[in-house]
Amino acid sequence: MPRNLPQYANCAAPGDSYPMSAGNIALLTFGSLFFGALAGGLYAMVMTALETTAELGCILGILFLTTLVTGAAMFKTWYYNARLMCIRHDQCTAGTVVDEPTVSTDGDRKINLLLAPFSVEETEQLMVDTLDSMRGTLSNVPPLTDLQNRQIRFDYVRGLSDADQQRVYTELIDNRMFGQPGRAFLRHFYRRDEARMGTSAFNESPDDTAVPSNPMYRYDGPILVPYIHNEVDGYILGKFLDNLLAALVTALVAYTALCALCVTVGLPEPLCGAGAAALAALLALLALILATAINPPSDGDASEVDVDVEDPDFDAPPTEMRRGDVVFVFGNWIMDEEHANYFEIHPVKAWHLLCQRGGFDPNDWVLSDDIPRSECAVDVRQMTEADFERLCGMVKDAETTDPDDGMLLRTAAALATVPPRPEP
Repeated sequence: MPRNLPQYANCAAPGDSYPMSAGNIALLTFGSLFFGALAGGLYAMVMTALETTAELGCILGILFLTTLVTGAAMFKTWYYNARLMCIRHDQCTAGTVVDEPTVSTDGDRKINLLLAPFSVEETEQLMVDTLDSMRGTLSNVPPLTDLQNRQIRFDYVRGLSDADQQRVYTELIDNRMFGQPGRAFLRHFYRRDEARMGTSAFNESPDDTAVPSNPMYRYDGPILVPYIHNEVDGYILGKFLDNLLAALVTALVAYTALCALCVTVGLPEPLCGAGAAALAALLALLALILATAINPPSDGDASEVDVDVEDPDFDAPPTEMRRGDVVFVFGNWIMDEEHANYFEIHPVKAWHLLCQRGGFDPNDWVLSDDIPRSECAVDVRQMTEADFERLCGMVKDAETTDPDDGMLLRTAAALATVPPRPEP
């Protein structure tokens, strides 16, 4: 299973993270202009000290380019170091992948999980029970027999107001799902829990009990069940910003040098400003082309997480995660300040496949000699808190211990070992 996945984004402590709101954009702009003015003034002072006239066009050009360099650098620092609020590092979660993983514009791979120990089919049936029980508070609830039709159920729920949808999901989560004895061990990913989150993170996150509010979970698109969002870190945006900064710094250095040389030899101001700008722009373009060739942003795509297993006792060809897989996820639990205060595991540091979706070619998947090819070793509905904690301990040991000094896991003791419970 993949381990030690690349990490580019770092979360900030509660109170230190922030969104790029209008006020923060204004602060970023002011800071960039401040350093731009400082650079332009410094250039003028140096030229004066050299008893050479500093042309106004050159001063303004240096101010502009420095502002761009500073702004791009500040934006990158915010995006990768101050956008995400830390809740807890190195957290475990488990569940079923509810849609095909997709790539975002910044290169991250987005993966959505219905938390264990609930299956999609069971949870949608609990949704039916929830809607049926709320007939007195919801209008025009379809007959119970009609609610068994997923399209009718989906259309009805999505047709409700935001406030009514949240009331439905609150009832579903609190009283139908995690109200069941022994099945609430992952409830803290769906409902705020100060003991689990810590007081600082709890106080810095939005109230999830108000309706309408910004709940910790999501339920958008074609996914009717509530899910937690996870992201494997990519670096497309980071690589693009690195290349842009290389081009802007090249332009700034070239423009400053050309302006200084131009006025030193006594060329007229219009020629100095325009000529230096044209040459600097050309050098910046060449620098951008070269930087992109050396550091292509497309290489920053997190791509699919390969769930191949390097174990002589575990015969599994390279494959990719897909909808329906039962997985164990390890990473940092954060709140994304920029995207509606969503709660996520971001970045995912490790991804462990517990069970692959049925319907695949049985010849492509062998768990062990003791498990028939057509069967899965894990029934997510049967996972207990003890199972989860045992697996979490194994994952933490595997992910935080130097493999040269650490443990060797084979099939008999591997992560995909939660047995189906015997029928009562």
